[in-house]
Parts: sequence; structure tokens; C-alpha cells
Amino acid sequence: MTPEYYSDVYKRYATFAHNYPGSPPLRRVVSGANGDDANWTETCMKRIPLNQMWAITLHQYTLPTGNWSKKGPATGFDEGNISARYATA
Repeated sequence: MTPEYYSDVYKRYATFAHNYPGSPPLRRVVSGANGDDANWTETCMKRIPLNQMWAITLHQYTLPTGNWSKKGPATGFDEGNISARYATA
């Protein structure tokens, strides 16, 4: 998916997603890039009006083992695993 296409689809969503009486305000969050893709972020920030977004997500994935099929647990890891995660961040 291109950031241009995503921006267009997101703007359609944001146009029809409204706050409703008695409900908390709707928080429209733009999906950030998959990896180190500054073009995605820049395109979304330029093409989506600020009044249609509350935030944009930023993602940083770490891979302490260097192997996606054995990436380790998402929670409950030990101190050695934390050090490995910081080293690859």
C-alpha cells in the first residue's frame, strides 16, 4: 500500500467517523510507517489535515535474536533479553 492511497482511505474514514453525544471524544490515529520509512510519515502528515487526526503512531521493532522465527517473548523476558533488545533498537 502506498502512503498516498492510505492517506486517501484514512481521510474518508475521518470524514465519517464522528463524535457522538454522551460518548468520549473520538481519537483518530494515523498508522505510522512500517520500519524506517520517512516518506510514509511525511506523506501522511502533508496529505491528512490536522483536524482529521489526533496522533500518528510510531513503531520500533526490536529483534534480539536476529531471527524472526525465534524472536523471543513479547512479555516476561529476563534482563539479558532486555539488553539484547536495546542493542538492536
